[in-house]
Amino acid sequence: MTGLVEVHRLIHEYEMCHHLASAFAKHWDLLSTPLQSIVERGRTIGDAQYEEALQIMASSATFFENFLKDYDAVIAPSAAGEAPRLGGGTGDPVFCTIWTLCGLPSLNLPLLVGEHGLPVGVQLVGAAEEDDRLLRTANWMLKKLQSGVTSETGG
Repeated sequence: MTGLVEVHRLIHEYEMCHHLASAFAKHWDLLSTPLQSIVERGRTIGDAQYEEALQIMASSATFFENFLKDYDAVIAPSAAGEAPRLGGGTGDPVFCTIWTLCGLPSLNLPLLVGEHGLPVGVQLVGAAEEDDRLLRTANWMLKKLQSGVTSETGG
């Protein structure tokens, strides 16, 4: 997983630096320090590294294309734990990075709550270009889970 996260970062930073090079040069002093660091790192990525990352991305997409022929969707965590409190940012997107890299649709489901009453992210991931199938699967799953809760509680 770590390798694919790095591949995503490399592609993102390389493309950002190449597509926005003139804007970054013209407005460098307006960029935040963290963004300047990302741009500087992205500028060090060579064409060969970028091409290799694109090949890994394509290979990964093919893997998931084949894997998801046997499954309607995959359930996975959206984050390492409970959502951060208001004002604490949105959390680390690392749990969504591989799906983004491979062009897979994913959606968050309101299934779990943490010890502070905040949501715990659960995502459902589907096959590329199968968003409609993913939405149908999510709808089915939520109905099944809700009917299970209703029948268990006698409601």
